[in-house]
Amino acid sequence: MKHYLFILFLSFSFSLPALAIAETRNDISFDRIWNVAHKKFITKRDLFKQLDKSQTILLGIGQDNPRHQNHAADIVRQLLKARPGIFVSNVERNKQNAFAIFTKRHQEKVVEFDATGLDMLLNWAVSGQAAWDIARPVFDVAMLNKLPLHALNLSRYEIGQIHRKALGGLPPDIKPDLAALLSKPVPEKLAAQITEGIAKDFCGILPPNYLEKLALIQRAQTGIFAQELIKFHERAADQKAILISSSKHIMKDLGVPYYLEKLKDQAPSISLLFLESETKIPSPGELDIKVDFIWVTPKEPRISPCENLKEKSP
Repeated sequence: MKHYLFILFLSFSFSLPALAIAETRNDISFDRIWNVAHKKFITKRDLFKQLDKSQTILLGIGQDNPRHQNHAADIVRQLLKARPGIFVSNVERNKQNAFAIFTKRHQEKVVEFDATGLDMLLNWAVSGQAAWDIARPVFDVAMLNKLPLHALNLSRYEIGQIHRKALGGLPPDIKPDLAALLSKPVPEKLAAQITEGIAKDFCGILPPNYLEKLALIQRAQTGIFAQELIKFHERAADQKAILISSSKHIMKDLGVPYYLEKLKDQAPSISLLFLESETKIPSPGELDIKVDFIWVTPKEPRISPCENLKEKSP
């Protein structure tokens, strides 16, 4: 039971956004979109034009941020003509069949259907994810427009296997393509960034040997995302793919773009990070992040789990 609770906590923690951790209400009431390459702010229309040119769109959102979820759904709406495949990191891979079951239940109905009731099939209440009311906009758009949904998150069992056996615990379907890539050493600076981010997510309470295991799990998860996007493009070369995940998985230095390159994917990709800011628009230096575009939004008020932990510590 103790081990199961650890895996549940681990599964939840990997869904948390790496860049959205503060607790206080903010003073910003508007959004701004930053073009990282050209170092300037652009309009939504300009952003959508750029997204329309790319076959692979990587959205790094705060999974518990309603504004981010609604923006992600709006991006899907803007690209409906391309009939994109929607890849979601907040659903475990072993729940993929729930999408097919839900669609089959409704396919004979004349009226359109949204995602009402899908959460029951996904067993969402015990998933460790953000509340269904926050997460559902993307699922609503997909169901209303009959877009294919793809579940990407490692299952709790798979997380446990990698935690115990390292590369030997990789799921059989990903091991042939990813084991060799994941066995290569990560540059020291990037490795430190990954472990520091994980340590922060876990409020600094984990021992160093756990951090190394969790870093491998994070890298394996990112590799799965890239691998599934490549398989999708092999099946449907002309279709767009939209990945919706947390920020750490879309960074160019060791996120999905890195694995797409290493796995020889030819489809052009664009990474869009949704970044919460508390009191002001960040400076150009603060927006020098390894992505293509940054959508700056007001910070979402939330309770810090680390503060709660400090209050309960003796």
